[in-house]
Amino acid sequence: MATTDQSSSMVRHPPHPTVESHLTFALKYEGLDLAVLKRLFQVTGPAPIEALVRERPTGSYARRIWFLYEWLTGARIDLPDADAGRYVPVVDPELQWSGPEKTASRYRIRDNLPGTPEFCPSGVSHQDSRKIHRP
Repeated sequence: MATTDQSSSMVRHPPHPTVESHLTFALKYEGLDLAVLKRLFQVTGPAPIEALVRERPTGSYARRIWFLYEWLTGARIDLPDADAGRYVPVVDPELQWSGPEKTASRYRIRDNLPGTPEFCPSGVSHQDSRKIHRP
């Protein structure tokens, strides 16, 4: 996890040992693993997600993590709807397949997950898969 490919977006240092840092790192560089996220959220509960959103209410990664928590667990965190921050997609289409966008105004995100919480394929995008298979 300490490095990515040899492109200009090289990551030289691993994230800080916090839930927030690891989730943000994953969203930026690795994409979503919904099964891992769901299990993590079951273990952590809502407290660290609520604290993250209260600390960074306009942060795009905080709002994505908040959306994913509620979407995967079906539990609503006691937070007011987001009222600032530009709308951002949940899935980075450069990293993974995405679906049609639906506005989720509670979080000010564009839900582009290609499925439902019960079944959501989340494979590597064509663009990224070409990088993986190059010699």
